[in-house]
Amino acid sequence: MFKDNFSSNHSHLRSSFNLSPVPDEPPAGITAQASSSTSLTVSWNSVPLGHENGVVIGYKVIYIDAAETQPKLNVSVEFNVSSVDITGLLVYTNYYIQVLAFTSKGDGNVSDCLITLTGEGGKEKKYTVLPSDYELLNYLSTNIKMGHVGGLT
Repeated sequence: MFKDNFSSNHSHLRSSFNLSPVPDEPPAGITAQASSSTSLTVSWNSVPLGHENGVVIGYKVIYIDAAETQPKLNVSVEFNVSSVDITGLLVYTNYYIQVLAFTSKGDGNVSDCLITLTGEGGKEKKYTVLPSDYELLNYLSTNIKMGHVGGLT
């Protein structure tokens, strides 16, 4: 790294300058929540002031399902974007999510890991086509008399 290029007689310079060309802290205020059964919305604030170490040109959201059955993926967005919807996820599944900022020199420090659950999803509704009222009443009265409906005799 850069500091290795300094000789020992320049050690006072190391403490005066931040030598990292990338953000040394992740974005602040990261949140994630289910927006549907197959999507999550991830939001964040800027990298804390003084920790950018250059011009932040974008953010990456890194995610993987907790069981790691899918490959680790990431979404990159420009510097002026502070949230992203991640779609095409597994229903009712925990995801690990991390966010980082990057400069033209590379990726900064990654955030702590959030664990967020996608939505449970609606239960599939099954519809049954019933006969007309007259036919239904006929069916029920016949089967009730014969003891075939609900165990009635």
